[in-house]
Amino acid sequence: MHLRRNTAIAIYNSVFVGYPEGLRLDGTATYANFNGTATTTGASNATLQGITFSNMSADYKEAGGTLFADIKTYFETATRKNNPAASTTVASLLLNANAFTLGSAADFRPQSTSPLVTNANTATVPTGLTQTTYRGAFDATTNWTSGWANFDPQNADY
Repeated sequence: MHLRRNTAIAIYNSVFVGYPEGLRLDGTATYANFNGTATTTGASNATLQGITFSNMSADYKEAGGTLFADIKTYFETATRKNNPAASTTVASLLLNANAFTLGSAADFRPQSTSPLVTNANTATVPTGLTQTTYRGAFDATTNWTSGWANFDPQNADY
């Protein structure tokens, strides 16, 4: 996530895998927004909660006047329930073996013992978002793509 100047983004219970950097805060105004210090545009409007990083080279990257230690402090505050594990392998997420399979066998649900199916941040979410108990787009039991999504681009008529 490369977040810049006075962002007001809200990201809940999400999984980011395989990028060089997990979180880059760019600019002193961005940093001021994230640490909650009042700026000329007001206090923090950004929310990052229940986020997991996996298989990345670095958890955080400083840029434009932000400090690595401040980014780390913000992201790793216990009440946010973020999981900055950049060096963790994708295998440790216990994804379904068919997550990377094309065709009707594609299945993106994590295994029932995956760390993604527990410990999400269940804080009240803004109107329009669905509160969940898991991280990512899928829980361990419901494949909501079944019956309407197609994962066979080589053979499908569009």
